[in-house]
Amino acid sequence: MSEQPKDKGWLDPIAGEEVLTDDDEMAFGKFKGELMKHVDPSYLDWLSQQDWISSWPTLDAYIAEHRDDIDEAMEEDDGRDVSVPIDADEIPW
Repeated sequence: MSEQPKDKGWLDPIAGEEVLTDDDEMAFGKFKGELMKHVDPSYLDWLSQQDWISSWPTLDAYIAEHRDDIDEAMEEDDGRDVSVPIDADEIPW
């Protein structure tokens, strides 16, 4: 079995943990390569509900940190539905 890739993020000098910023790129999926600040909030919401999100701790933490903004954007949603399954071949492990 191959080793899972390490989640991309920046080192937080205070907590000693990796964190994603708005200017980091999304690592996989529909918005791969997009800056985090441009990833659709409904997609982030969908990701937060996936069982495997814990395999991406910096992404999980980014979503948790931005939960209020995501929820607010979801309330203003224009009807887009990005909560579609990811092709298993797209997940990098």
